[in-house]
Amino acid sequence: MKKFYLNALLFMLVLSSMLIFVDFLSMREPARTFLAELTDSTEYIAQNRGPDEIKPYLERTHYPDGTTKLIIGDSVCRQLFSHLQSTNTHIAMLGSNAGLTAAGQYIMAKEYLEHHPDTTDVFLLMLPKSLVRTFDTNWGYLYVVMPFVETDTLKYLDEETIDCLSEVYGELFLNLQVVQFIDRSAINRKLYLNMLKEHSEGYIPSNQFEIADQYVYKIYEMCKERNVAFHLYPCPVSEASAEKVQALKSDFEKSKIREISPDYLDMVTYYPAEESKDGTHFTGKYANDNNYDQLIKDIYAGTELYDILSFNAE
Repeated sequence: MKKFYLNALLFMLVLSSMLIFVDFLSMREPARTFLAELTDSTEYIAQNRGPDEIKPYLERTHYPDGTTKLIIGDSVCRQLFSHLQSTNTHIAMLGSNAGLTAAGQYIMAKEYLEHHPDTTDVFLLMLPKSLVRTFDTNWGYLYVVMPFVETDTLKYLDEETIDCLSEVYGELFLNLQVVQFIDRSAINRKLYLNMLKEHSEGYIPSNQFEIADQYVYKIYEMCKERNVAFHLYPCPVSEASAEKVQALKSDFEKSKIREISPDYLDMVTYYPAEESKDGTHFTGKYANDNNYDQLIKDIYAGTELYDILSFNAE
């Protein structure tokens, strides 16, 4: 019997060593890609997802590019405006992803302003549903925790927000070494993110605009301290989401966002649901620069945003 236990212990040690070795390999190419394919985990290391997507935008906030105006926002903002970057060299167009939440947009604005002292305007463009995005178990860790821990910028968030993130994702998983351990391996990403979905709940705010009230207002105050004009505009919304936008009105009336931009919800422009297959982004024949230009002209005509833009055809 003693020999059996010794053999079992030896087997467990060998198995553990093999698993550790495989995990070690999963963080290094070419084994990283091979093991990701073998374990059906390739989607977890996609270049357009999470920290791999966001860190380049953060890096751009540091560029000494001579820009004096900043556009930030969600992926619809990015879809509409990114093609105009080449003809608007005075503007940093850094629309990224709704997964950042308003907290992440605050960090983007802060980093830009710190490195661009001559900034005159900051524009935040987000769908209403992006503006009320919370720290969920689908995208929150990938878009709020990982990129900002890895760039040492999560510290700019309020202590109560860090406590909230710790509660949702686990304090240990806000540690740089642990984040990097998860980030470098598709297998580790898959295991942790699926564990989150199974055993954790996202943060449920007391008011739908709670996070936006806190961090959009911080952007507003930060701009005000620097004599920078702050502008908040909605991105166009599919008609399929019209009822959800209307459902925000009660909380909006009590929010700080209303103090900054009282017409925000009234400015929402709705487009036919057929123009978006995912209910959020323009797709098919509607996903082209000419359509984006026309949308911008129709939606933002007469605003400060429209006044600073030049279009490729002009």
